[in-house]
Amino acid sequence: MLSAEDNRTSATLAMDDRCRLFDLVVLTVAIGSLCLVGLAGNITSLFVLRRHNAETGTVFLLECLAVSDALLLLCSLVVYSLAPILAYSSVSTASSDACTSARVYVWPFAMIAHTTTVWLTVLVTVTRYRTICSKTVNVAALQVGRTRMHVVCVVIFAVLYNLPRFFEHQPIAASASNATSPEVPPAKPSKVGDSRVYQIVYSNILYYPVMYVVPLLLLAFLNYKLVNAVRIIRQRKRLLTSCQRQGSDHITGCVIMIVFVFICCQTPALVNQIFWAVTTPEERGCGRFHYYYTRISDVLVVLNSSGNFLIYCLFGKTFRKIFLDTICLGSRERKLAGDGQHETVAMRRPSTNGLTQQKVTSARLLSVL
Repeated sequence: MLSAEDNRTSATLAMDDRCRLFDLVVLTVAIGSLCLVGLAGNITSLFVLRRHNAETGTVFLLECLAVSDALLLLCSLVVYSLAPILAYSSVSTASSDACTSARVYVWPFAMIAHTTTVWLTVLVTVTRYRTICSKTVNVAALQVGRTRMHVVCVVIFAVLYNLPRFFEHQPIAASASNATSPEVPPAKPSKVGDSRVYQIVYSNILYYPVMYVVPLLLLAFLNYKLVNAVRIIRQRKRLLTSCQRQGSDHITGCVIMIVFVFICCQTPALVNQIFWAVTTPEERGCGRFHYYYTRISDVLVVLNSSGNFLIYCLFGKTFRKIFLDTICLGSRERKLAGDGQHETVAMRRPSTNGLTQQKVTSARLLSVL
């Protein structure tokens, strides 16, 4: 007969198995699929936006946002999707150590890409608002040089702000932690990352405003102003041609939807950080509410970087036209190449009529002889 301690141990092991399965489904399957689809979408978006000739300043920022999102998705594959596979299957100690080391070294780059994505979203909203509210017709062309400088400043800020991330963790060797455990060993905080001053100043006082509070408040305010500005412009019918006004409205609609999706996907991550600050390690463990909520908020962050291509296709008429024209052009080129190949083969094929005529002539000569 099993004792109470044995029953608790069995229940714990069963819960651990369920959590490993949950991580495999959510982090590997869901996030991994979103990353792959998002990478394809962002690469396609970058290719199409490069062919977009209108609204240079805003479109350039959307190109930069596609690059930043793609880098974040690449890092997310390593940070989120690898460990559950190794934890759910029997892996060697060397594989576990390699996975932990990869996550430690990729994590700072993931945070740099995340910071860049957050502030590029703010920058594209500010730029779009200034563009549609300006009385200068060619304001987009005038903003190109300034916009490039703003992007450089955002990237420099993201790198400098996340420099401490490179000294935040150090990997734990599986042999040093538990060689028989199927779990991939976690990253151990370094002396810097484990410092109480670091946790208070950097991880709380600086992190919340820089990554969540200030960007979300700015974007909510700017999106509200942007929607009102679009409504006013439509009512006044400014002196633009119908085609120009429609193209401008489509780009503005894309920006508004990007901001709306950003707010919806990033707000749960802010709530998750608040939960993290007020809960104990035991309350964040397997089977607790915070354990599942953290994974769901991670999925939403990845979804935010994966969905812009869909937004462009749904709300960007010019983007959709360029995308479809590119696909149709590629199919036409393949068809023309195939037709040209058939024509070349036909030109090289010897004429059977000529051979028949030669045979008839030879027969007549023989009969005469």
